[in-house]
Amino acid sequence: MQETNAIHNECAVIVSSCAAYQDVWDPFFRLFFEYWPDCPYDIYLVSDKIGYSHPLVKNIIIENDMGWPRNTRYAVEKIGAPYFMMFMEDFLMVEKVDTERVKKLVEYVREKHIDYLRLYPTPGPDTNFDKEMRVGEIALDAPYRLSLMTAIWKKDAFLELLHDDETIWQMELLGSERARDPKYRFWSVDTGQPAIAYVPSTAIKKGVWRYDAVMFCKKHGIVIDSRTRPIETRDAYIRRRLKNLPLIGRVLRRLI
Repeated sequence: MQETNAIHNECAVIVSSCAAYQDVWDPFFRLFFEYWPDCPYDIYLVSDKIGYSHPLVKNIIIENDMGWPRNTRYAVEKIGAPYFMMFMEDFLMVEKVDTERVKKLVEYVREKHIDYLRLYPTPGPDTNFDKEMRVGEIALDAPYRLSLMTAIWKKDAFLELLHDDETIWQMELLGSERARDPKYRFWSVDTGQPAIAYVPSTAIKKGVWRYDAVMFCKKHGIVIDSRTRPIETRDAYIRRRLKNLPLIGRVLRRLI
């Protein structure tokens, strides 16, 4: 029991959201608990005004929305754990989580004094590979050294790198510049070895459900209501996928 409590208190899961995205919470949490039913950490949803009703979800409700950075700072300071994993509400899980692996990675972060360990390797590590743990270091000059893809964060490092006047996108761009300070140790699981796998490129783009995310939800009996939020058309989805193919993409980008 003491060991279980130590693991439970060492790290937390934070789901960053807002009331405008409450229609995404049920798909997110249904898939989260399907693919990670034995998650050993406290799970917090951060939102303004309202929360999500689930016995395993603790709500951190911001009565007066202060914007993403201040809301996030408030939530991170509120949790007691020295480490946390952050999810955006549209990171829909697609593979079962190996809980023992995640627990070992949290312990690895603590023992090696790592500030950040990316669990979804986009991008992956560049050097100092640990083959046994399937992790490596992110180079100081790597693009998006600080990415808000799900990662294990040391709480103190996150709060240092978070600036209250920046948007979530500026946090990645400008925060990456701040994270080039050699004092910060940024690592990632190896490319092709995600510890947490979710719908690529997020499930929502510019307020619209991605078609492939909706089809994935449908396979799991989760119905997405297009009256609440629009859904990308199948044709738009095909065009998007084709644009991501190197040669066809170059041609399409000239035509579209």
